[in-house]
Amino acid sequence: MAASTAWYSRLFDTSPALDEDDEPGAVHHAVFTLDGGTPFGLRTHSDSPPQASFDERNTGLDHIAFEFFAPPS
Repeated sequence: MAASTAWYSRLFDTSPALDEDDEPGAVHHAVFTLDGGTPFGLRTHSDSPPQASFDERNTGLDHIAFEFFAPPS
């Protein structure tokens, strides 16, 4: 998480607007506010995942979403 936060801080040329534990000791969030107010968030779990084939606590890209708004006409 620290390496990713530092990398995105350099990429976006800003620090996270939010960098805190969401569930103390279990989940940590870092959220950047991009131009136009678009949020970009990172999330990590500090507990160990079970030995399942998929678990959101495993390392890797779990979810990404984009939402675009058309300007009012």
